[in-house]
Amino acid sequence: MSTQLVEDAWTEVKSILTNDTTLKTYIKNVYEGYRQIPHQAFPCIILEPVSEPEEVAMHRRHIDFEITIYALIMVYNADKQIIGDANIKGIVDLVRDIKNALCKYQSLNGKCISHKFPSTEYTFESYPIRQAEISMVIELITATETGR
Repeated sequence: MSTQLVEDAWTEVKSILTNDTTLKTYIKNVYEGYRQIPHQAFPCIILEPVSEPEEVAMHRRHIDFEITIYALIMVYNADKQIIGDANIKGIVDLVRDIKNALCKYQSLNGKCISHKFPSTEYTFESYPIRQAEISMVIELITATETGR
């Protein structure tokens, strides 16, 4: 049962990010799993599962499913890499758009109790690529396997 809940939440996160009207205007792909990204695929989003710890208490199972959402851009204008403008999205703009898209659906269209973003880390390895790692925790609760 918990596997299906996790799969449903994962699929809903990908669907929301893929279909959000703001993100659709400039995101090329939403990938499942980190991979080598060709230059023509930037900007993009990568979803990566992190953990699925469970607690069983009083006939209910509490599952916090954690994923990392990687936001990646390639911007050659060094002055627009962090905060862009109307024509170029910076990494801070992309993070804001991702969080706004998901926050429109606090229950992920009924797939979870709630979700939160405990942290966001910005990383820079080589110009002109910028990356942010958004930690997202999705709270799932279901009956235990006994059905009580």
